[in-house]
Amino acid sequence: MKLKPGPGPKPLRSPDHLGGLPDLTMQETIRLQDSFLQLSRGVNCLQAGYSSGSHGHLEQPPNAMSWQEEVVQAFLIQACRVCVNLPACLYHLDIHKAWLFATTLEALSAMGGKCHHPQGFHQSIVGTRDEHGNFQSKQTAQYPKALAEAFAQIIGPLISGPGGEITFSEAMSSLPQKTMSEPPQAYQDGGGLSSFPDWSYPRTALTDPFKDLRKSFFDMILQNSYHKRLICHFHMGDPNPPFSDTELEPFRQHLVHWMQERHLDNDWTIRDHQPMHLHILQSLSKFFGR
Repeated sequence: MKLKPGPGPKPLRSPDHLGGLPDLTMQETIRLQDSFLQLSRGVNCLQAGYSSGSHGHLEQPPNAMSWQEEVVQAFLIQACRVCVNLPACLYHLDIHKAWLFATTLEALSAMGGKCHHPQGFHQSIVGTRDEHGNFQSKQTAQYPKALAEAFAQIIGPLISGPGGEITFSEAMSSLPQKTMSEPPQAYQDGGGLSSFPDWSYPRTALTDPFKDLRKSFFDMILQNSYHKRLICHFHMGDPNPPFSDTELEPFRQHLVHWMQERHLDNDWTIRDHQPMHLHILQSLSKFFGR
């Protein structure tokens, strides 16, 4: 299946023809399709497991063309944390061979390394057969004992623990409850400006002048369920404003008080044909030095 010079299996595809070379027989096409089906289903299982919170890895030779398959590329972009190269000599196997792990578990990077032996030092098994006529490269698909033990030592803590079944309510109750300041947090920028819409993540190097104002706004929003009303308003497609002037007045008073404490201009006049309080925006802009 690989583009290797010299003896060995006939290549059935190339980087320009990943779906198969144009001169394949029916049997060769079926063999290629079966190989791709195994690969794609395996990667789909990895993606499903990763989406559910588990770890997994895809192992192939470093020079395999299957790394270029669209389904594999999607896994590398969306889920893979590290690619780990494991030369056979690192695990006491004297052949010219390496495995490549594309894994969601960064801890497996401790298993990786490089072959520091000179070119031609290790025995080449390309195109060679055993006494039964089978290619020797197929036999090396089995991991050496040292590699398997190192792998088991790293992943052991992930699969150890009490067995048995648990109920759905027990599973839900075991989920950790995070506070607003605990990771993970959403990192958002201000469209290129020095602003952060999400202040649940503490930023020790930056000031938070809106902290008190934001807290009072959130308290009023939650007490009156304004967030639920807003979602319902958008869902219904109502073209009218979601809140009345009376409902917005407490927010305005909090903002006025906040600005007065900082000696900011409270000019709420609106220019003709301009439905925004530009003077208030200008005061806030000056306060931040913008």
